[in-house]
Amino acid sequence: MSDAAAPAPAATTAPAGAAKKRSLWTLIAPLALLIIAGAGGGAVYFLMFGKPPAAPGEQPKAEAAMPAYLEIKPFVVSLRGADDAAHFVQLGINLMLSGADLGALISADEPEVDDAIRLAALQFKIEDIETPAGVEKMRAAILTDVNRVLLQRLGAERIGKLGNGKDAVKTLYFTQLVIE
Repeated sequence: MSDAAAPAPAATTAPAGAAKKRSLWTLIAPLALLIIAGAGGGAVYFLMFGKPPAAPGEQPKAEAAMPAYLEIKPFVVSLRGADDAAHFVQLGINLMLSGADLGALISADEPEVDDAIRLAALQFKIEDIETPAGVEKMRAAILTDVNRVLLQRLGAERIGKLGNGKDAVKTLYFTQLVIE
């Protein structure tokens, strides 16, 4: 009767190992879900409510205002060359204003601004504006004349109040410059 085998202990150890694995996952899964939910909640909070408030002694930084532009319709001027022949130049210009509120006032005076641009361009010969340096000289001359006209028309106090400086126009950009 000693041949009778005792029950194998291996049959009872298998469920104990599976129970350990199962209990380990029941611990890890909720913790992982909690971490993910916390990160998601934090992201939603910062996206919905923006930046945290500044400290009492710290002043919030002012964001730089986007520049305001005024488009001048393209026009054609006739410039003389060294050989005294007439050449046509088409100019398209965008003015960068020192303040967004100046746009409506400058638009009201646009015929005078257009005339100042034409007169400034007519001071140049065609050879003067065929190089980048010549174009920069023409840009500076137009900018000076436009600011002079606007200063006379609007006044320094009005420009200073509505803009961010002494000049109504900070700079100008050529959107078209065609020489024929």
